[in-house]
Amino acid sequence: MMKEYWVAVAKAVQDEPEFEPMLQDIRSPPYDHEHLLGLVREAFGNADSQVVASALEFPSAEPVLHYFDSMRTMHPISDAAWERGRARLEAVLNTYTWPWPVSKGIALVTAMKPD
Repeated sequence: MMKEYWVAVAKAVQDEPEFEPMLQDIRSPPYDHEHLLGLVREAFGNADSQVVASALEFPSAEPVLHYFDSMRTMHPISDAAWERGRARLEAVLNTYTWPWPVSKGIALVTAMKPD
């Protein structure tokens, strides 16, 4: 989830070629609770899920930028490109009204072990 966050990131780094693999990940089908539910059903033969929709509220741009930076090691992007992307994300975030609510959900997937 966090669609609003990913829209902001995509807008910020759309002209940075090194971010293309990251953008492809954003555009690909999400690894969500429905996907997990299918994997659990394959393993156990049964599964159930419940999703609680919620929101994550960022009080300012700084925590969003920290979150962005926390993903740095997950992507092979040069330091220079990362800094440009971060600066552009900050510029995008500076156009937002704070606090900024971002959709977030919690999924609980359960299964019963077959006898």
